[in-house]
Amino acid sequence: MFTIDTIGGKPYYLFDPSVKNRYFSYVSFSPNTALDCFPAIKSKGTVRIFCMGGSTTVGFPYGPVGSFSTFLRDRLKASYPTLHFEVVNLGMTATNSFTVLDLAQELLRYEPDLLVVYDGHNEFYGALGIASRESLGQSRLLTLLNLKLIRFRTFQLLRLVFTSSVRSVQPGTSSPESGTLMERLARDQHIPYKGKVFNDALSIFRSNLIDLVSLTQTYSIPLVLCTQASNVRDLEPFVSTPMPELSDIQRAEFDRLFDAGRKYRDSHQLDSALAFFNTAVIIDSNRADIRFAIAQCLDSLHRYVPALDHYVR
Repeated sequence: MFTIDTIGGKPYYLFDPSVKNRYFSYVSFSPNTALDCFPAIKSKGTVRIFCMGGSTTVGFPYGPVGSFSTFLRDRLKASYPTLHFEVVNLGMTATNSFTVLDLAQELLRYEPDLLVVYDGHNEFYGALGIASRESLGQSRLLTLLNLKLIRFRTFQLLRLVFTSSVRSVQPGTSSPESGTLMERLARDQHIPYKGKVFNDALSIFRSNLIDLVSLTQTYSIPLVLCTQASNVRDLEPFVSTPMPELSDIQRAEFDRLFDAGRKYRDSHQLDSALAFFNTAVIIDSNRADIRFAIAQCLDSLHRYVPALDHYVR
């Protein structure tokens, strides 16, 4: 998990970039990580804090200096100048709770005094996520077993042979070479709200967090689970899926109402736009794009409570 390097004549631990090979085998890329290091020999009185999560923890899009671990380190030093804090950023782009749980199990030997976890937005498409190209299927137990076995070189070789064989026999299984990282990782973009895939991902996330809490309690390590901030206002829905039972006539009427509403919205006639959008959503309440359009209108009219309700649906 860590390599040792000598800095200023003293041994320090550095996060080993090869750790990413545990979580990525189909998508070729190197996830961003922070460059934090910490002394291999923990000084007496030191408070050692490890921060874990995905790209936000790393500091995306601002870089490590904009990460919350940097702010936490500075705030602690300012608030408690007589104490010595080591705040180590172990965030890794495009990973999720499987990675956090896996890393936490190894961190026990590095004498942590606190674990801070900021995680949850990559449960579908992050490495080993249920709808990711790196997924091992819907079995959480199989994924956990894989994370145990991947530490053995024989298993690593077998996995390499298997993935290479799959790519040669089924070229379509390789990830796209273009698009953002999450677009390349996404295998199943159409996930109905509260459908089977959605509920399975939620169950896996909950189980991973329960195991993480149990682990830290067993070893008496304080744990902070952070609530993630979600920019539902500025990010449009990934995809929007219509209700399958709609007739062609209903779909055509929905499109007519939606198009009319957007024209009124674009001309800043928001009340008229809402009238068309609200009629359209009666026909198809499943589409995320109509909910987002309604939310934007309500938001612009300073009707924030109902706007939030539509943003999160």
